Amino acid sequence: MSSCCAPSTTISTASCPACAKRGIQIDNITPRHTLKREFREEIATANHYYFCETADCNTVYFSEDGKQSFTTEQLINPVTCKSTSPETPLCYCYKITKGDVIDEYQRSGESSVIEQIEQKMADKPCFCDKSNPRGVCCTTEIERWMKDQGIGESESSSSDPCCG
Repeated sequence: MSSCCAPSTTISTASCPACAKRGIQIDNITPRHTLKREFREEIATANHYYFCETADCNTVYFSEDGKQSFTTEQLINPVTCKSTSPETPLCYCYKITKGDVIDEYQRSGESSVIEQIEQKMADKPCFCDKSNPRGVCCTTEIERWMKDQGIGESESSSSDPCCG
């Protein structure tokens, strides 16, 4: 099992300094790769970091000690759960955007995004821990987003393709 598929949605006791919601613990490797270069040096290896999934909160990462936080503007890419732009990635590894899925759905009445990811994984492994701001496989978040948009999949996927 790859690191992107390991269960890592542990809700912490650490709360976001901006919205006060509890964060999801992430590995330090994630902000080291998803932050813009000029902010990467600020990641302390001795500190634990958390992901804030609150849609209307500008904070993406915050430290357990509450002394550091990083905002959406400090990341390389927009964050799926915090941006409504069609250019926002749904799958960071294979560069599939919200707009790609919406376009496919408008053309065909269905979406094969999960199947597309499975197919791409056969040729090139994913690297979710380094590309997705959540630090985990994107498929659960894609399925949640599609449901919120009223977009159905061409086949019902009950398992996470990243995890087999």
